[in-house]
Order: sequence, then structure tokens, then C-alpha cells
Amino acid sequence: MTTPEKYTALGLRPMIWFGGTVAAAMLAFTVLPDAAKWICAASGLCLCAVCIYLRQKKHKYGGITRVLTAVCIGLLAAGIAALGFDAWFYRPTLSVAGRNVDIRATVLDYGTAYDDRIRTRLCVEEVNGRGVRNFYTYIYLDAGESLEPGQRFTGRVHFSVPTRWENIDRETYYRAQRVYVLAKPLEKYTLTEGRLTAYTFLRHVTPARWAHWVARRYKEICTPEDAAIIVSLVLGDKTQLPETYVSDMRTVGLSHVMAVSGMNVSLIAGVFLLLFRRKLGSALAFPAILLFSYMVGAGASVTRAAVMQSVLLTANLLDERSDPINTLFLTLGGMLLVNPYAVQDASLWLSFSATLGLILYGNKLQRLLMRPFLNVSRMFRKVIGIPVSLIATTLAAQVFILPLMVFYFGTISLIAPIANVVVVWAVVLTFWLGIFGLPFTLWPWGAEVLGWVLKWLVAYQRWMVPKIAALPFSTLRGDDPYVLISMVTLYGHLALLFIRRTREAVRILAASCAICLSLTAMLGYIDDERTWHVTALNTRGGQCAVFTCGDDCVVVNCGGIGAAESLRDFFEHRGIRDIDLLVVTDYKKSSAGGVAELAGNIPIAAALLPPIREGEMFPVSGTVIAADTCAKLPGLKLRLMLSDAEGRDANRLSVLAEAAGVRFLITGSVMGEYAALLDAHGVTYADVVLASDYYTTHELPISAAAYVLPSYVGADFRRLRALANGGTLAIDQYEAGLVEFTVRTR
Repeated sequence: MTTPEKYTALGLRPMIWFGGTVAAAMLAFTVLPDAAKWICAASGLCLCAVCIYLRQKKHKYGGITRVLTAVCIGLLAAGIAALGFDAWFYRPTLSVAGRNVDIRATVLDYGTAYDDRIRTRLCVEEVNGRGVRNFYTYIYLDAGESLEPGQRFTGRVHFSVPTRWENIDRETYYRAQRVYVLAKPLEKYTLTEGRLTAYTFLRHVTPARWAHWVARRYKEICTPEDAAIIVSLVLGDKTQLPETYVSDMRTVGLSHVMAVSGMNVSLIAGVFLLLFRRKLGSALAFPAILLFSYMVGAGASVTRAAVMQSVLLTANLLDERSDPINTLFLTLGGMLLVNPYAVQDASLWLSFSATLGLILYGNKLQRLLMRPFLNVSRMFRKVIGIPVSLIATTLAAQVFILPLMVFYFGTISLIAPIANVVVVWAVVLTFWLGIFGLPFTLWPWGAEVLGWVLKWLVAYQRWMVPKIAALPFSTLRGDDPYVLISMVTLYGHLALLFIRRTREAVRILAASCAICLSLTAMLGYIDDERTWHVTALNTRGGQCAVFTCGDDCVVVNCGGIGAAESLRDFFEHRGIRDIDLLVVTDYKKSSAGGVAELAGNIPIAAALLPPIREGEMFPVSGTVIAADTCAKLPGLKLRLMLSDAEGRDANRLSVLAEAAGVRFLITGSVMGEYAALLDAHGVTYADVVLASDYYTTHELPISAAAYVLPSYVGADFRRLRALANGGTLAIDQYEAGLVEFTVRTR
């Protein structure tokens, strides 16, 4: 290939360069200062001048000119969109942060229940009597409120910028949803009926009411648990799903089926293309996809899928071939120009990467896997083609989303291809019946038959998913060094295959994948069985220390009220399915407030508790410590020291844990007499102190190599500097978040 031909080939798909440039520029805008926006816009103008010059040499540089043109248009568009978005939407909204203001707003949904509160989304229309536009916020209201989309909210609130919470960057999460500030009611508010604008009614209220009606219909013909699964598949609403089911779906690599995405849109189009001829099916599928996307709220993933599918259907109607890669990148660029902060949305990138993998390698993998069946009967090929297609699409998507899964969630599912074959067929049927069976719910006989069929489909999923999730080596931790080495090896071979597409390269790739996965699982398992991971969780409301080694898990305290969600996410991330031993040092909210929620989410085999005062109740049964006690697990020794002081320090525990000769001291909430307690037990040194209470944090009554100070107490910087000057590692969890120490046994 000559140089001019090469450049021409590069320019055949200009939308790749346009969409990729917009994405890269938007990503830079979110991490660079404001000056970067102006620099990118200026760079786009400079590139335009270069393109004008090269256009005069089009016979020589035709391909590269098209590439540069697409890049400069992308830079210009990204710069203008980012600057305009910040000036018109982001900064005006951000100007109310930290202020107490009077607002009038419209309720956009029915709200999601959280303990004793309901979180709902508002469209703010007036701030202190002045009209505003495109101003969205979340607010927590009283649990007893009966919310209806379209209600008018009037009251005084305090606006604040979302901050990190429990190791989650909430600001990034909310900005991707065009929510830049959160509201907190300061006094009694009112909810009234009022006139709505046409845009608000059609864009927000109608889809919310539709989703509520669908959920209500299925709750009438199915059990609440079954209805929650059906609604999650049909509408993407996961708020009512059992936490254990969500955890199992993540473990087996099927969490994507619970979110409305490209699979749902493809299934709707597939029904019409299967039942009718190509042009008629495309004509009928087009409005069905648009209506479905509108009714489920038109999120990032479904919008991308709807645009792409619409382009393909239009190509069928016009007897033209479409380029799905060009369409995909054009859609990506367009979505980011509308909302630049969507570049930080994990679901957008997961959906985009999976779609790209399917486009590039889905059909190729399917043809490759079907080669052994070329000489069998046509009927057998159709039957075997269904599981082969599921495996091929899963592998093609998984290869592209694997790095993102490690980055966002820290786990890798090895069992996803099997789970797709075994479970996805039931998911597909449930979705089809859930969408196209809605009219039958209006008649008693139709509702009864539909409910019976859905009951058995959902029962199969609820039975099969936990079985697959319980298989050994179903997931691997993404931070495991063996996993990282295997990923580098795998993608290195994929690059080789892309450069040199030969049968030998395919065989080498297959053998390398098999060897890497086997060694990763084996070495990771051996290493995990010999390594204790000691983690101080940043619950913000209390202390929690988790000791894990292989399948063994010991938890000391479990944070305050509301900490159970972060604990559950941590256990899912680590693949922990039960707790062998729970130790509670006292019954303060900061130590035991999250016990009830934790016990409802994960089995607890045994518990060690301090004496319970008369009249006190505790949600977990266990052994009450009457004196100093030792507890042992293979490789771990726990020494529970009981305070015999009177008053507020009475019957409170402090825990000294030892793994492979390394001593961890969990202070508990012993206050005034903590130094005396340690002296009485001869404890003068610990390798790591996991401080808990204000007093134990600031008195620092023991020498140690490292101190971990909890975020909810607040750091004493003078103490931190003194520790650092003395050679002690001092870690403030307010800044560091989760802190983990690793100890290998011999």
C-alpha cells in the first residue's frame, strides 16, 4: 500500500476521528482547568488552517486531510459545547451551592425509599422568585409523603455540591445525570398540584407515570419479588430488587441485563424483523424503538442503542448499507456534545465498549465457533447456533469491557459465557413477554396466563443464578497481580492477531488465553489462601475493620446506621458471601449501628458481643463476653480485652489481632481508661492501630508503626505531624478513604 492509499484508508471513517476527538476532549475538560477549553478551541482553529492548506494538496494528502478535518471539527465542537454548557447550565446552577434559598420546583418521579426518607428528583423552576432553566436536583423528603410526578414543590432548601461518600465520587456520578447540586429541606415544605409546561410533562412526567403503571400491573399479577425482577428487565428499575439477587447477577457477569441498554432495543427490533419482511419489519420496528426509548426515560445507553438501531433500520428501508462503526462514534460524539459530563458515566463507556466489541468481532467469532458444525444438518445448525451465538456475543463484548470492569468494579467474571448460555434465554423471554404481554394484563384470563408463564421464567432465573454464582473461581479480583499480568498477555496477543490474522495466530491466542486463565486462577487461589487482607473501611459514620483470607472473613464492628450499603459493596467486590465471625466492641451507633442492615444482607455464622445492659436489644444473637477472650482462625488470633471500668467505659472491648506476627489493634470506644486497659494487658506496641473514638484517636496511648484515623472523628493535624516526625505512618481516612494492609503467612 502506498502512502496516499494508506491515508485514504484512514479517512474512510471520519466519524471515528470526530467522535474519538470529542470524547478525548471532553474527558480532558473534566480534569483540566478551564483554560484547557480555550486551548482546545484554539487548537481546532489552527488545525482548520492546516486542513485548508492540505486541501490544496488533495491529490497527495487526501486521506490525512479528511482525518485532520474530522479532528479539528471535533475539537471545535467540543470546545464550544463545553464552554457553552459551563456558561449556560453548570456554573449558574453551581452559584447557589452553599446557600439557603426559596425554590419552586416540579417533582419528576415517585421517589425511591431509603430507610426513613424518600429521594426524589426535582426540576427547579424558580430560585428566590427568579426563573431558572435546566436546573435539576435530588432532595430527600419525609418517608410518609405520597409523591406524584407533576406535583409542585415549594419550600426553603439548602443547596450543596455532592462530595465523596464511602469511597464513591458522588459529584462525578451526579454530574453525568446533569445534577450539580443536592437540596436539603430546611423547614416545612408544601406539595401541591399545578400547571406543567409541555416539555416537563412530555419529557419527565409521562415516562415516570408509564413506568409506575407498568410496575403496578405486574405487582398485581405476580409476587412482589417476581415483579421487581420483571420491572428491572423491562424498565431498568433496580430499586426494588433483592440485594442478594443483584449481587449474584454481578458475580456471574449478568448485571448488564438488568439495565435497559442495547440488548433491549435489539430484541424489540428483532421481533419485528423475525415476524415480517425486512422493509415492513424495519418500518414497524422504527416507531416501536422510539416509543420504548421514550417510555424508559431515554438514558445514555438506551439513547445510543436507539440511534444506532434506527440508522440500521433506515438503511434497510433505503436498501443502503450502513457503517455501524461510523454510526457508533457519531452517536458517542453527539451525546457528549449535548452533555459533556456524560463522559464520566460508567454505563456509557460500558455500553459503548460492548457494542464496539460486538460490531468488530461478534459475527467473526460466531462463524469461527460454527465451523465444526458446517457438515451437520440444517436443523441441527439452527439449534446449536443459539447457544453459539450467545457465547460469541458474550466473548466479543467481554473482551472490550474487561479493562473497564476492572477499573470501575475491581472484579472479573470468568463464568459469564456459561451464565449467558444458561440464563439469558429466560431473560430474553421474560423481556419479550413483559413488553408485548402488557395488553393481556387488562383482561383477567390474559393476566392469569401471563403471570403463570412469567412466574416460572423468573423462578428459573432466581434458582439458577445463585447456583452459578456459588461455583468456585466464578470471579477474580482485578487488583490481583496475576490477573493484571494475564490481562497484559491476553491483550498483547489480541494486538498480534489484529496485525497478523493467520490460523497460527488464532491458535496461539487460544492456547495463551487458556494457559493464562488457568495459571491466574490457580496462583491467585494459592496466594489468596495464604494472605490476610486487613481493611479499614471508610464508613464515615463509625469504625469497621475486615479481616479476609481465602474464604475466611472476620468483621470487627460494622459502622454506623447507613453503612451497610458500603459494606455490601465491599463484600461483593471481594467475593465474600458470608461472615465467619462478627465482633462488636460496644453498642454505640458508631460501632454497631449497621449490624441490623448487615445481618439482613449477608449470613453471619457467629458473633462475639460485650455484655448487654438491662433493657437493651441487639439484632444478632451471639456469645456474650464475660471476661477476656481469645478467638482463633487458621493464621489469625484475636485477643478480646474487656474493660472492667465503671461508667461509660464499662463492658467495652478492645481487640488485638495478630496475623503472621503482625499485630493490629482495634481500639473500640474505651475512652478515659484506655491507657490503663492496655497497661493491664501488657500491650505496649502494635504494628497498626485502627483508632475509633475521639479519645483513643487523640490520646494515642500506644506506640505503633502506623495509625489509621477514621474520617468521622476528624484529624488532629498536630498529632499527625508529631507522628510523622517520629517515624510513624499516620493515615487520615477522610483523605485516604479505604485503607488495606496485606500480610502473607508462611
